Amino acid sequence: MVELAAPFDDLSSTLGLIVLATLTIADFVGDKIPAVDHVLHVLGTVVAPASGALLFIGQTGIETDLPTLVAVVLGGGTAGSIHAGRAAVRPLSTAATFGVGNPLLSLGEDVASFILVVTAFVLPLFAVLLVLALIAALVAAWRRFRRSAA
Repeated sequence: MVELAAPFDDLSSTLGLIVLATLTIADFVGDKIPAVDHVLHVLGTVVAPASGALLFIGQTGIETDLPTLVAVVLGGGTAGSIHAGRAAVRPLSTAATFGVGNPLLSLGEDVASFILVVTAFVLPLFAVLLVLALIAALVAAWRRFRRSAA
């Protein structure tokens, strides 16, 4: 459905899809295991922004006038900020539930991601609004947590 510009079109090759599917499954399963999820989140501090930047550059081609540096900043910044939110919430969940709530939190993240991806393809502007609403909800939850902890 999405044509990636060269050299990122290699991601749609058979080998590229196998690697991406393997990484997706490992992340999906590993994120449900309390100790493994923390390791994945540490790795994600580097991987998420880099992946976001690469994917954003890959979809910008000759059809857009978007400079490469702007694509890197937008893609990396978006993916990095989403990862930072997830990484900030996970230790709170671990501390509050002794890790028992992490698989449920991870499943909720998976459902939210799926909804955002589908929405981004169907209604891109609505996806932006959903991301903003998600950020607002995370900020509100963080403030409530800080007030209750004080």
